[in-house]
Amino acid sequence: MNQVELLRHVADNIEAGRSAGHGLMYRGCYIDGSSTGCIDFTSNDLYQFAPKNVIINGIEVERGVDKSLPRGKDYYVPSLFDPKLYAATFWDGGDAHFKRVEKGIVFKDKEKAIAMAEAMLNFQDGE
Repeated sequence: MNQVELLRHVADNIEAGRSAGHGLMYRGCYIDGSSTGCIDFTSNDLYQFAPKNVIINGIEVERGVDKSLPRGKDYYVPSLFDPKLYAATFWDGGDAHFKRVEKGIVFKDKEKAIAMAEAMLNFQDGE
């Protein structure tokens, strides 16, 4: 997240009557190894949008990433056909990869992909 995105998000929150940091995750601003709780506009990687959760079959799980990954970066998708419940691949920027991002099923770690697959498999017969 760059500085413009951060400031726009904070301004939108304030205008909507929410706390300035609503929907943000802060990775920490470290000076000499201690957390200072400061806002550091010199680094674009300290802030990111908080994960958006979705409810699948009554289970709340985190939605996948909402933007492309660096070329060659490993990622995971839920897989209902694999006993491990996930598939691992790497980002090559192809159309299929962007479609997975649009669907919210691209994860940076396999545990989140597994959680989504388990939620997808939690369907119940409607009687």
